[in-house]
Amino acid sequence: MDSKQITSLVRIHGRRGLLSRVLQLDLEKADKPAESYPVLPRLVHINATTDEVENITLMHCPPERIVTIAVPIKVVGEELSPGVKKGGHLNLIQRTVKCMGAASSIPESIEIDVSSLDFGQRIYPSGISIPPGVSPVGLVAGQPLCKLAGRASRD
Repeated sequence: MDSKQITSLVRIHGRRGLLSRVLQLDLEKADKPAESYPVLPRLVHINATTDEVENITLMHCPPERIVTIAVPIKVVGEELSPGVKKGGHLNLIQRTVKCMGAASSIPESIEIDVSSLDFGQRIYPSGISIPPGVSPVGLVAGQPLCKLAGRASRD
């Protein structure tokens, strides 16, 4: 794989985002046409000084294989939140959700809509949508995924 291409993918999607995506790896052999294989990145080693990808560990991942992947949480609607407009800030307690399912059905990210949150409100696992065929692993029903922190101004 081209080092610049992987470094670009890490910059676009982040390390967590890259680890939740199935990529296509083309293997070229001397006297045979190139074959394409679906692979799942498992580890990414990045040089702390240059931010270049030094090593990436890949796992062969056919679409029907059952895998457990930490899927990143993507927050939407933050600028519309009444609490944020009043000066509050969103505290993302959990940045990923472990999901188990067929490799072809695991989402690249899980969206959490926070557009209706006000001060002190939280979003719990029951408030997120998981695609069919995918089950969350290790989520505790009473533990929030995010909350809106801050205090209302005293006017």
